[in-house]
Amino acid sequence: SQQNSVTKERDTLKRTNTGIEARSRILSLEKDQLNRTLNTCTLSEVSLITEKDKLQKKLSDFAQFVQKKWMYFSGSFYYISTTMKTWQSSQYDCWRQGADLVIINSNEEEVCILIFYSVEH
Repeated sequence: SQQNSVTKERDTLKRTNTGIEARSRILSLEKDQLNRTLNTCTLSEVSLITEKDKLQKKLSDFAQFVQKKWMYFSGSFYYISTTMKTWQSSQYDCWRQGADLVIINSNEEEVCILIFYSVEH
């Protein structure tokens, strides 16, 4: 009778242990999935922070150019100097300001520059 009781208790403990082991495996899989999701979210966060920083720099650059009275047209800033210089001297001045001499790529760009030039002079 006592042996029967111990055997039943052992069998019950085995079933409980099997259930706990199965639940442990499920929790381990869930943990792995949550870690993968966390890693994906972390990468997304880093990407978003990088994009935000780039946009903030663009906004800051935009504000600086506008403050210096540069004109914005179609993704580029333009500045028309009031001082006559040689091409090389003009190129050097542009480089000093982190810019390049303009290369007109469209009729719209040319018209915009001509209008800006006529307003400035």
